[in-house]
Amino acid sequence: MSQRLKYSVVAATCMIGAVLLWMFDDATMFRVYIQKTPSSESVLSFDELMSDDAAMEERASKLSNIELWVDDLFVSVPWIDLGITINSDETLLFDRNKALITLLNYRNQLSREAKNARLDLEHRSIAPEIDGFDIDIYASLLLIKEAAEQRRTKLILPSIVRKPSVTQDKFESFDVSHVMGEFRTSFNIEDNERNDNMKRAALRISGHILLPQEEFSFNKIVGPRTRDEGYKIAPIISSREIVDGIGGGICQVSTTLHGAVFFSGLEIVESKPHSRPSIYAPMGFDSTVVYPSVDFKFRNPYDFPVVILYRIAQGEMMAQILGPKRPYDQIKFVRKITKEHRYNTVIREDSKISFGNYIIDQDGYPGYWITTSRQYYQNDTVVKTESWYWKYAPVIEYIRIGVNFDPDIPIVEQKNIHTPKLPDSVMLTIVQ
Repeated sequence: MSQRLKYSVVAATCMIGAVLLWMFDDATMFRVYIQKTPSSESVLSFDELMSDDAAMEERASKLSNIELWVDDLFVSVPWIDLGITINSDETLLFDRNKALITLLNYRNQLSREAKNARLDLEHRSIAPEIDGFDIDIYASLLLIKEAAEQRRTKLILPSIVRKPSVTQDKFESFDVSHVMGEFRTSFNIEDNERNDNMKRAALRISGHILLPQEEFSFNKIVGPRTRDEGYKIAPIISSREIVDGIGGGICQVSTTLHGAVFFSGLEIVESKPHSRPSIYAPMGFDSTVVYPSVDFKFRNPYDFPVVILYRIAQGEMMAQILGPKRPYDQIKFVRKITKEHRYNTVIREDSKISFGNYIIDQDGYPGYWITTSRQYYQNDTVVKTESWYWKYAPVIEYIRIGVNFDPDIPIVEQKNIHTPKLPDSVMLTIVQ
């Protein structure tokens, strides 16, 4: 090969190497080495280059991990994950893009959300705000290579302070010393799925602050009642029948809150009773919710904020509205039954039940037309009255009678039926 041809080969090789270096960014650390003396052995093969990378990573793997700290949080990370490899001459190579990806992956573990100041309702005090922090990723990248060169095993990374949106001074004049209104309902502690649903919804509401003139939406605060949100199947009221559905028990949460709202004097903007009376509240005092179509809404008419508090324990749910002393001496709930309607009975034959026996699938319940009112008292005098008119349609009684004459047929057990107690009288009064 002539001298001119040899140098042409070298020039072509250099051009190829330049193209390769342009095609692969610094994240790949692709290298091409050319001997100073032109030779056919000047260019390393692709496999040789890759084996060189593996050798560098193997050398880097012998380095101990490094602990990355931000405040009191830390993670232990291999140097290789931070883009550190070691060349054959023991010099360090730093892959900045790989380090960036690793820091982004650990970001949640090395950051802390800021905590807003809040009302500690159990202790009737104010819990101060707490600053949060986030890893300063780009500032941290500048320190990683230096730490690797120094063979350090611990590195404190720079951080960015996260400030809370609500500070303690917001609550300086906040008064939660009085229970303005409360209501209690009971439940069966053995209905685990239903009880889980109630606790889940109540936790979303408890501690909620309602500012002056602000409106509260039950559906907006609690959100959809779905499996994805953790809600379970439990009995619900649908079209005047008790059936299983996702989120059973949520209406007891809204009804209990409705009672507290009623006696605190908050303005009831939107409320609707069930299609049939419930077993946990007096007829006319319940408030059903169905996401997203049927909501329970109320507004704070006072010139001071109020807070909602729930307590659930030992088969009892309690909702309270906390604030300063209520401007009314008494608030009275009055219910009057104006009309009663008989219910019908539907009988169905069932070949799975032995002849002469029967099963009640649903108890009948009369329909009622009622009026309810809220009376506000100051100095033993009614100063304001609000009235509502409701209709409860009769609940059909469903009975299955046995038509099977086989004496060996298995016995069908009567299931538990949720049936509200019939009203004791035409009038009902509750005072707080």
